[in-house]
Amino acid sequence: MKLYIAQNPETEDYEKKWQFCVGSCHASTLLRKDAVELLKRVHDELGIQRVRCHEIFNDDMGVATRFSQIFQAPMGENILEYNFYKVGLAYDNLLSAGMRPFVELSFMPEALAANPTRNFVYGSIPSMPKDLAKWREFMRAFLDYLFHRYGEEEVMQWYFEVWNEPDLPDVFNSGTLNDYFPFYEATARTIREYCPGLKVGGPASSCSSHIDVFVDFCEKNNVPLDFVSTHQYIGEPFIGVEKQVVPLSPEEMKAQQKAMQELRVR
Repeated sequence: MKLYIAQNPETEDYEKKWQFCVGSCHASTLLRKDAVELLKRVHDELGIQRVRCHEIFNDDMGVATRFSQIFQAPMGENILEYNFYKVGLAYDNLLSAGMRPFVELSFMPEALAANPTRNFVYGSIPSMPKDLAKWREFMRAFLDYLFHRYGEEEVMQWYFEVWNEPDLPDVFNSGTLNDYFPFYEATARTIREYCPGLKVGGPASSCSSHIDVFVDFCEKNNVPLDFVSTHQYIGEPFIGVEKQVVPLSPEEMKAQQKAMQELRVR
């Protein structure tokens, strides 16, 4: 049997979507020399352009600290310091590897959390903020730091994703999905007000769930939304995501639309 191959076959460009971004686990690992060397190899050999990691705001990154967490002093609860030095080191390392951050805005620093209970393997706090105004102040300080350290031209090429899988209760969200929507709105408006050209999106849900309801909320309330993100899992079910039905049934859609209507009324 002979196989004949045309000498000048018609070709077309192939878009390697997988080169857009790769996950890199916990943010503090980006402070390690070996991790950065691996990411550089991933970039150089596979062409991966961006890195998304969990918990850039985790307490081991030291981003928000009340004085009372260090010393039990009078009025210590009223003294709150923001410090993004470790975040800067992590992002410096990414950039040195030829990659850019895909910024997952998570999880909640203890000093800002409504519920300080820690969860998951990294000891993170999956709580929404106890004060959205304080959260917006924190976000503005974060953006100030990024623009000062990297410049507007560089940061404009990054993506800002609000949270991670808020549809998984107790794992990545100690509240409900209805708590996430006003949180997303406050965060997205803060980012857009700070710099209209920055790209913000979400909901980073599991198994393509709740996308329709989320997009509907943003459209009806004129909330900034530049991209929609979600995750898929293969193989064994993961922490209950097998209960998610995609697409949602008519009954589920009605229940979620009712919940959204109640949210808008509040």
